[in-house]
Amino acid sequence: TLESLAVDYFTSIEQVEKVNAAAEKEIARIREQAARNIAQREKSAAVAVVAMLSTGASRAEVSARLGLTVKEVRRAADLISPPTAANEEASTPSISE
Repeated sequence: TLESLAVDYFTSIEQVEKVNAAAEKEIARIREQAARNIAQREKSAAVAVVAMLSTGASRAEVSARLGLTVKEVRRAADLISPPTAANEEASTPSISE
């Protein structure tokens, strides 16, 4: 009887481990899918920011309308059209200015 109960115990523990392994695999799959979906939606939001900027609105105006910081507006724009080294140098004020 004790031997039979021990077998039942170990069988149950093995099943628990299998369920946990399957759950971890599913969680990883869902996280990967969520990351892809988030990236797509962040890009869509960034496209809207760039479209607002392309109308001539300043970063400050766009940030005020969207409730973002100017830095967040810049980052969103950089997602769509990353700055080149020349553009970045031109937009960064020097100490002498």
